[in-house]
Amino acid sequence: MLNLKNHIWTVCAAILCSLIVYSTPSIADDYYRWVDSQGVVHYGSRPPKGVKAEKIKAYGGTASAPKTTSSNNTPSQGKKTLSKQERQQLIAQRQEVCKQERDRLRTLQTPGRRIRMEQDDGSTRFLTPQEVADQVSESQEFLSQSCQ
Repeated sequence: MLNLKNHIWTVCAAILCSLIVYSTPSIADDYYRWVDSQGVVHYGSRPPKGVKAEKIKAYGGTASAPKTTSSNNTPSQGKKTLSKQERQQLIAQRQEVCKQERDRLRTLQTPGRRIRMEQDDGSTRFLTPQEVADQVSESQEFLSQSCQ
């Protein structure tokens, strides 16, 4: 049985993260950065309750180099830059999500294959051909926008 429910949640989370990252408003706004219990870094305008989150500031307009102090050449207070290890971890996570989505798309496009999905109540049902086609379209759109 192909359990797409968990995969769909993973894809939805990835899409949400992409939307947050790529749809930064042009006005300055407060955002938060937090790490979940699995070590995944998240960004959002409201952190979950009970989670220690770091407030970061996003600035609209064109990108510019971070301001530095002349004494120690570190970013100015209040701005957070990702370390090389954090960037590599984010890249690896994104690559894994893209790989999972490509695998999901291949499964959805397998001719003659019936796709079974777990429901919220724990039961399962087969997707209709239209639902499969919709899932294929969503998967292709996600891959074209997020996995270049």
